[in-house]
Amino acid sequence: MAENGPEEQRDPIPLFIRRQLDNPPILPGESAREFKSLFHQIEYSAEDRKKTAADYVMNFQATVLIWHLQRFERMIVAMIRHMQLPAVAALIRRTNKSGECEPGSMSYCEAHGIALDYFSSEDIKKQVLQRFAKAGYAPDAVEVEAFEQAFPQLTILYRQQATAQRQLLVFLKETDRRNSRRAKDLRKVANNVLSRAREPVNSGAK
Repeated sequence: MAENGPEEQRDPIPLFIRRQLDNPPILPGESAREFKSLFHQIEYSAEDRKKTAADYVMNFQATVLIWHLQRFERMIVAMIRHMQLPAVAALIRRTNKSGECEPGSMSYCEAHGIALDYFSSEDIKKQVLQRFAKAGYAPDAVEVEAFEQAFPQLTILYRQQATAQRQLLVFLKETDRRNSRRAKDLRKVANNVLSRAREPVNSGAK
């Protein structure tokens, strides 16, 4: 006679959900393990551990929606960081003693080399920041310039992010209509996940 162990006592994830978790809707470079971890975080956030197939479908949908929002948070951070090198080079050209460099000139090309050294040498970085300060720029000039250069791409990302936020809000509103406690749990998970996604912005700006 077979024993009823923990595996048989718990509610198993339906096969069709497991298949979707094995082939998650993620982009190249994104982690399938992190996607599954988010799914289980959402799954275990429910106080009632007994779930129907419909509950698992809802949890998977929540995972996808929160994952999309997390993706945009990360892409916004990555875009601003991506623009730091051209931002430093632009400020170097702008603070040239002879006036802003003309495109194609020797000084214009040299600014890129100095900008590369800015990220590899603390001494060069200190010298460049002192140069910016003498020209009247604030300590956060590089971050501001990077944001300005990234803004056209960020505008597109912000629009896509707003669409993803609306989709999640509609989903949570419908969930709230059926089960307000579950909607509250999902909002808490979403807030925690998105807060962690924003952390690189704060740490990278220091």
